[in-house]
Parts: sequence; C-alpha cells; structure tokens
Amino acid sequence: MATNVSEENWISCYRKPDPSLWIGRTDTLNSSLETARQPQRIHEVVQLLDLESATDENGILNLNDRPDSPNSLFFPSFRVAIIGFCSDLGIQRNKGRVGAADAPPVIRSRMANLAIQDPRLTILDSGDVVVENVANKAIPKLEYDHLGALALQNTYSLKNASSRVYPDPLKQAQELLSDKISLLIRHKIFTLILGGGHEVAKPHYDALKRAFPGQKIGIINLDAHFDLRQDPLAPTSGTSFYEIWESEIGRLEPKLVPKNLDEKQQIIEPVKSTGFHYLTIGIQSFSNTPVLYETAKKTGTQFIEAKDIPISGITSQQESEILTFMESVDRIMLTICMDVFQSAVSPGVSAPSPLGMFPSQIIQILSLIQKSGKVISADIAETNPILDQDGKTSALASFLGYHLICSARCIND
Repeated sequence: MATNVSEENWISCYRKPDPSLWIGRTDTLNSSLETARQPQRIHEVVQLLDLESATDENGILNLNDRPDSPNSLFFPSFRVAIIGFCSDLGIQRNKGRVGAADAPPVIRSRMANLAIQDPRLTILDSGDVVVENVANKAIPKLEYDHLGALALQNTYSLKNASSRVYPDPLKQAQELLSDKISLLIRHKIFTLILGGGHEVAKPHYDALKRAFPGQKIGIINLDAHFDLRQDPLAPTSGTSFYEIWESEIGRLEPKLVPKNLDEKQQIIEPVKSTGFHYLTIGIQSFSNTPVLYETAKKTGTQFIEAKDIPISGITSQQESEILTFMESVDRIMLTICMDVFQSAVSPGVSAPSPLGMFPSQIIQILSLIQKSGKVISADIAETNPILDQDGKTSALASFLGYHLICSARCIND
C-alpha cells in the first residue's frame, strides 16, 4: 500500500454496546389489555451483547438461552443483531467527505423510538468496531520484528521508517469486523451492520465466506456507484467489490507467500472459488466513468441503472433479472449505500445525488429480495451525520434498518 503518514496515529478496536443510545417513549395503555404488557417500541426489546466478554476461548457465544437464566438472552422467535463499523478512513482515502464514522450511534438512537408490531422481536446490540485517531492519546508501542505472512499483507511502510512496517488501521479494523460478523452468523443470528463508509462491504463478504465455505454468496448492492475502483491506497470506500473480485480470482491459483521475513517463500494452496456474483441496482451513469463500466464488464458485474427504473417501481423484466440472480446463488449479502437515494431525502452523504432513487422504489426492491429467504445479513453504509439536514439521512437509514430487521428470516444450515 502507498505511504500515508497522516494515518500513523490511527488504530482499530472493539467498543462494547452503549445502553444510553436506546432511550425512548414508553407508552401507557389500559392495563387490562394484553398489548399493555407487550413491548411497544424498539428500545424496549434491545439487549446488550458484549462480544468480547460473551465469547469463550473456543469462539462460542454464551447467549444464556435458557428462559430461567439470569440476564437471559432468550428468543421466542429468532435472533437479530446490530453491529456498527465506525470508520470513514476509506472515504478519506477515496477523496470523499468524512463524517460517516459517527453514523452507527446516531442511527441507533433514531431507531430506538420506532414502534414495533411483533412482540417476539428481540435485538442484540453487539457494539462497534472503531477506527479512530489517537494522536493525542498514549498508545502502547507496537512490535515490528518477526512479522508473519498474514501480518505482511496487512501493513505498509512509512517514509520516515523505511526499514519498518506499520499496521494498516483500516485493514486491521476490517479483519476485526469480519471476525465479529462471522461469529454472529455462525450462531444463526441475522446481522445488520451499520457503517461507516462502504469499506464495510469487504469484511462483510469475508465473514460470510468464512461462515458458509463452498457456498455461492451473491452480493446485491443498492448504490449509485459500482465501487469497483483499482486504487493503490486500497482498501477504500470505492474499492470493496473489486477487492472481492480479486479475492475470488486469487483463489484459483496457488501463491508464493513469505512465511516470515527470514525464511524462503512457501506455496499456499488455493481455496476453491465459488465465483464472483455481484448485482448492483441504482447505478448513475454520471457517477461512473467508462473505465468503471469496463471493469464491471470484466468482472461480470450485473447492474440496473437508476434512470431505467420507473418512479412507480421496477418493471417485470427488472424483477425477473433480480429473481434470476437470486436463484443462481446460495446466500445473499445485501448492502445499501445511502447515496443511492435522491439528495432531497438523503442529503447527508459524501456524494449526494439529485437524481437518485425514491425510498418507495428501494423498499419495493428490498421486499422482493427479502422474500427469497436467502438474505443472511445486511449493511447500511455512507450515512454522514455531519453533512445531514434535519436528520433526514439518519432517519431514513434507521427506517431501512427497521425494515430489514422486521423482514429478516431465520438462518438455516
């Protein structure tokens, strides 16, 4: 990766869930009514799950599923988890406008007061993976000696320390997030990831590949952009899906990888590739260069442009394209970039789009996708509270999260 000395003081870490975000109205009804004893709003059904303290040495979550357990996390229906990715370092590298790192707690607080219609719903707030600048904080000295092959792939050199390597904070955060998502998915917990920049997509995909090895993971991206850039600064918010394509292509051939700095190269056998399955909906031609369209063709990317979708909703032909794509894969990773919407309803993004899509169009598409029963996780990226107007974008993101949670299906083997 190219040198970026300004990132020298950035680190990644896990942050446990914050109960102060889940505060809202408590409705009082006639106590003789059955519904009076049922939760009325999302903040009443949220339980906190610290993934650090709740995971044992074997990587098993202690969910205390017995209904008579103290502090039981007992679910009469199925499990839904929320985890945040507080990073916009990828947006900064992509020359965008930063601020999306602040979105996960804001979206949670906007979601807290939404009314629920299913009293069986239980949401696990699983905390955040954070990328932050600690320039003014004391941090432990990092050791650079005897780095293995995996560490080498996750580092870059500094101009003022050419003989050493410095861990890439964004790659470290992505690996940490991938670990957490995979942990939740392996425990059959539908997971909603709140970004953060769209660099969230790569660890999201990596987690599903680990949880379901050998299965075809289809990516459906609602986005104005392909995010298929090739950039020496990768990972960025604009390179995620090209990185995923490269990872699948890279699985096809053995690689020579240094075992460590002192030993000869060793051959790493390829992991079987299940192919690159990518459908993006909402593409804007004025936001994607000819090079990106060529890259889409090279990678086999399928896409539907925003201008071709009627205001009343997708056509029967477009519905057929989406259904055919979903039938061709085993599982679906859903990812939503908030710049797919028109800027009137989603102004708080790095790259607002005056000619973006309407929420009603997106909800129709989401409903179609969710009916497949193959969606096992979803992420919402690029909400920027700093650039927002009257909280419109954060509110829309919270409604989308609510819709995804309420329409989630159980994860089967």
